[in-house]
Amino acid sequence: MVKAYPAGHLQPEALTAKTKMVSSRGASSDDDEEEQTLHFKRLSYDAQRLLEVEGGSCLAVHDKFLLVGTQVGNIHILDHQGNRTKTLTTHTTPVSHISIDEKGEHMASCAETGDVAVHGTASQETNISFQFNEPVYFCVLHPHFSSDSKRRFVIGTDKIIYYQRNFFNHYKTSILHQGEGAVRTCSWNSRFAAFATDISVVVFDMTNIAVICKFKRDQAPTRHPEFYPSRLAWMDERQLLVGWADRISLCNIKDKMIRAQSSTSSFYLEISSMFTTDDIFVCGLAPFGSNIAILGTEKLADGWENTTQMLFQLLEPHNKYCTQLSSNRIPLNMTSKLRTNFMLNCLTSEQRFFILSNSELVVIRFADKDEHIDRLIGEKKYEEAMQVMVNCSDEIKRHGQLSVGKSYLNHLLETERYAEVGPLAQRIFGSQTDHWEDQVFSLANRRLCYTVAHYIPCQRDKKLSSEAYEIILNEYIHTRPNELPNLIRRWRGLYSLETIQNVIEERFKYSPDVYLEEAIGLLKTDQGQYADALDIFLKIGLGKEAITLLHNKFDFLKDRLLQCLLPFMKVDHKEAAMFLAKHNYYSVKQVSDQLRHHKEYLLEYLLCKFTKDPQALDEGFHDLLMEHFATDGEFALLQFFRKSNKFSLEKALEICEKNGHLRATAYLYERMGSLKKALAIITEELRDVEQAIEFCKDQDREDLWTVLTSFCVKQPDLLTVLLSRIGNYIDPTGVIEAIPPGLQIPNLRDSLVRILHDFKLQIALRGSSNKIFESNRCTMFERLHDVRRKGISVTEDAVCEICNHRIVSRDMSRSVRTATFACKHTYHMPCLEGQDELTCYICQKKNSAASDFSEYYNN
Repeated sequence: MVKAYPAGHLQPEALTAKTKMVSSRGASSDDDEEEQTLHFKRLSYDAQRLLEVEGGSCLAVHDKFLLVGTQVGNIHILDHQGNRTKTLTTHTTPVSHISIDEKGEHMASCAETGDVAVHGTASQETNISFQFNEPVYFCVLHPHFSSDSKRRFVIGTDKIIYYQRNFFNHYKTSILHQGEGAVRTCSWNSRFAAFATDISVVVFDMTNIAVICKFKRDQAPTRHPEFYPSRLAWMDERQLLVGWADRISLCNIKDKMIRAQSSTSSFYLEISSMFTTDDIFVCGLAPFGSNIAILGTEKLADGWENTTQMLFQLLEPHNKYCTQLSSNRIPLNMTSKLRTNFMLNCLTSEQRFFILSNSELVVIRFADKDEHIDRLIGEKKYEEAMQVMVNCSDEIKRHGQLSVGKSYLNHLLETERYAEVGPLAQRIFGSQTDHWEDQVFSLANRRLCYTVAHYIPCQRDKKLSSEAYEIILNEYIHTRPNELPNLIRRWRGLYSLETIQNVIEERFKYSPDVYLEEAIGLLKTDQGQYADALDIFLKIGLGKEAITLLHNKFDFLKDRLLQCLLPFMKVDHKEAAMFLAKHNYYSVKQVSDQLRHHKEYLLEYLLCKFTKDPQALDEGFHDLLMEHFATDGEFALLQFFRKSNKFSLEKALEICEKNGHLRATAYLYERMGSLKKALAIITEELRDVEQAIEFCKDQDREDLWTVLTSFCVKQPDLLTVLLSRIGNYIDPTGVIEAIPPGLQIPNLRDSLVRILHDFKLQIALRGSSNKIFESNRCTMFERLHDVRRKGISVTEDAVCEICNHRIVSRDMSRSVRTATFACKHTYHMPCLEGQDELTCYICQKKNSAASDFSEYYNN
C-alpha cells in the first residue's frame, strides 16, 4: 500500500515492517509501547530559500524558535514552520557553532576564522565579541546564562577556555583543559559539562571547576576524529550520552560515598552501557525518553559506509547491546558527502527532531494520536483505533469515539461480521437512546435489527421509543420466530401489546408456528387473559411457563386448572404433581377422580401428597402406595411403613412375605406386637446380631434378651458379637453362665476384656455421677437453709388472718406468740391451736400446697 504525504513532506523508506516507539514519558514497557508512524517534513518557506542560497552550517533549537547558521556567516532566526523573523550578520565566514540559553534570551556563536560573539536575541545590551587567531569549534553558554550573575560560558579551540564575569563586569578567563588537540564538541547541562577532544572525553563539575572523569577514545586509527567526531548529549541532568563512529556509551554521574582528600570533586562517572551499532555510523545523537535517537550513515558489511543516504534510528540501550526499535532511510539531498555536514538536534518538550544539511532543514516527529487514528482507520484497524481512543482520550482533538465507532459499525456491516455489531454498538452508544434509535432505523431497511436486539437499553429509565422495539419485534416475527418469545419476555412494557399481537396473529394465519403461539400466550398473560394463556401453554407443551403462570396467578386460575387437569399432568407430570400437592385448595378426591384412569399420574400425585402430609390420604391410597413402594425395594417400603399408619397390616405382611422383604416383615411383626417372632426373623433368617441387639435394646424386655442369648449360645461366631456389645445394656453374667462348658468361642478373651472394661466404665460413671449428685445436693441444701433463715417483715398494720386483730401490740403485757408463713400470711398462735399440723389456714383452704416454712417469731 502506498502512503500519500502532503506537500512539503518526505516519504520515508522503512527498513523495518513496523516503527515502534515508547510513550512520551519514556517508560519502556509492553503496555506503553505502541505502533506509530514517523513524519518527515522539509521546512519550506524562508528556510528552504535561505539554505539553497547560503547553505547551512550549524543549527540550534529552542522551544520558541530555531537558529540556523549559514556558510556566508549569517544567523537566521526562524519560527518552527520555517518563517524568518530576524537575521544577524555577526560573522563573515561559515558559522561553526551556535548556543542558546534555556530562556532563549541570549545566544553565542563562533566562526571558523576565530570570531566569537555573545549577544541577546532580542536586545543588544549584553553584546560581547572576541577574536581568536585560531579555529574556534564552539562557544557554549551556561544553560541559565540569563539569570547567572557570572554570565559564564566556555570556548573550545585547542584548549577549553572558561569565562566568568567578575565584580567589575570584566570577564576573567581560565584554561580548564589542553594538550589533547582540538576540542571539537561541548555539551553543558546545568552543573555538569562534557567536552570531547580528538583523544578523549572530559567531564567537569562546573560548580567546583573540577574534573570528574576522563576516558579515551576507543576507535580504530583509520577513523580520524575530523571525519568521525564525538557526539555528546545529556539524557538527563546526570546521564551523558557519548557517540564515537559506531560506538555508543551511556554514562552516569554519581555521588561518592567517601570523598578522597586529594579529590576536588564529590562525584564519579560510571559507564552503565556500552555497545557497538550494527548498521550505522553516528552523525548525531539525541535523547528520546529512555531511548536514543541516532542520525548517521549506513554501515556496510565490509565495514565501510554508504554516504548516499542517511538513517534515522531509535535504539533501546542495554548493558552491552542495544535493541533497534525503528530504522528509517531519510532521502536527503546528499549534496555533501562529509558526514560532519549533517547534524541532529532534539526539541524534547515537543518530541521533535531537526536535521540540518547544507541545503535543507528536515523536521522529524511521530504522528500524534489523531494522525495515528487516521492511519489505523485507513488500514481498517478499527479495533486498535477504538483502543487508542480509550487510552489516549486527552490527547485526541479531531476524532470522537462516536464517529470512529460508527465507522467501525459500517465496516462490520459491510464485511458481514454481524456477531460483532451488537457488542460494539453497546460500547459506543451506551445509554444514548437517540443514537440507538437512529441505528435501529438504519438496520431495519436491511433486516439486520437482530444484530443489536440483545444489546439495546431496556430499563424503565433508559428506554427507546415504543416504535423502535416494535420494529425489531416485527423483524423477529417474520425472520426469527424461534427467538421471539425470549425477546417479548425481556421487553415487557416497552411496546404496544395490541399492535404486536395483531401482527403475530396475522402471521400465524398463513405460517403456523409453535413459537408464535408461545408469543401469543405471553402477550395474553401481559393483557390479563390468564385462562387463554394457560390453554395455549398447555396446548404447546410449555409446562414450565404454565406452572409459572399458575404460581403467579393461582387465584385467577384455580377453577380453570381443575377443568384441564389431565393436560396439565401430561405436560410435566412431576412438576404438576408437586404443584397440586402443594395447594390444599384441591382435595385428594377431586384430583384422584380425574386421574384414576392414569395410574402413573395418580401415583406421582399421591407420592407428592404423601411426602407433604401422609395423613391427608385415605387408607385405600396408602395401600396403593404400599404396592408401589414394594416394587422400589425393601428400603423404600420400610420408609413408607415408618411414616404411614393407615395401611392394612395383613396386606402389608402378605406383600413382604411374597417379595422376601425380611426386614420389613420383622418390622411389621414388631408393629403387630409379635416381638419374639420379629426377633426370630432377625436372628434366624437375617442372622443380624447387631440389629437384634438394637431391637432388644429398644424394647427393653428381659425375655427378649434371653431369647437372643439362647440363640447366640448355639452359634459361637454370633456369641462373640453379642458378648462384645451387651456390656452397656444388661448384666453380662447371665450370658456367660448360659454358655455350655467346653464351647469353643472365637475371640472369647477379647470379648471378656471388653465386658470388664465396659463394666468398670459403668462403675466409674456411676461413682462420678454420685459425687456430682452429692455435691449438687449439698449446695442446694445450703441455699435452702440460707433462704429459710431470712427474716420476714411484719408491718405494724398486719392482722391475724383468723381473728383480724393486730399482730403487733404496743402493750407488751398483752402480746402473744405469732406465726408467719412463707406465703406472707400471719396468725396468732392461739388461733392456730387445734390443727394437727402447723400450716397456713388460708392456703390450705384454697387446696394449695401448704408451705413447709413452719418457723415463727414471738412478738
